[in-house]
Amino acid sequence: MLRLFIRRSYCTKKFPEVAKRKIAFEGDQVLIRDIPYISEIPDEKLSEIPNFDAKLIAHLERLSLVRFDSEQAVANLRKSVKMAQKLELVDTENIEPMYTVWENQECPVFEDVEEKSLEIEEVFKNCTERFDDYFVTPPGNIALESKDRFDLNVINEWDKIGNPTAPQLKNQKLVNSS
Repeated sequence: MLRLFIRRSYCTKKFPEVAKRKIAFEGDQVLIRDIPYISEIPDEKLSEIPNFDAKLIAHLERLSLVRFDSEQAVANLRKSVKMAQKLELVDTENIEPMYTVWENQECPVFEDVEEKSLEIEEVFKNCTERFDDYFVTPPGNIALESKDRFDLNVINEWDKIGNPTAPQLKNQKLVNSS
C-alpha cells in the first residue's frame, strides 16, 4: 500500500489538483453513459461467424497465449467476434479521427531534466542472461500442447440456437464444503 502511495504521490507531485479530481470539471458535459448502449445493428446484417475447429483454437491460443480451457471460453470468444463484426458495419464516413479523449484539455508535462546515466555493469545486473554487451531476451511464445478438450460441433451451433452460453462445463470438479 505504501508503495502505491509513493508512486501516486510521485506522479502528481507537481499537479496536486489532478490527483484530487475524481469527476469532470464543474459545468462539463459528461458524454459517457452510465448504462450500456444496445447496438442498433441487427444480427441478420452480420456475416456468418466462422466455425471454430481445433486447429483455429490452437492457433488463437498460440498467438494470444490464452488457454481456452472450457466451452464457455470459446463461447465468449464467439461473442467477441460477433461484436467485432458489428463494428465493421458502423458508418464512419465524414467523421474526423479522434487523437485523444481530452482534445480540449491541456496535458500537463514535466520539464526534461538531464540525469546522470547508469554504468553499463549496473544496468546488466537486471538481466538474467548476457552475451557480450547485449541483453539476451527470453524465448518467444512457446506453443501450448493441443488436445481436443470440448465439443466443437455444439460450440459452433450456439449462435444458431440463440444461447451464447455453454450448457454445462465438461470437466467440472465438485468441491466438498465440509
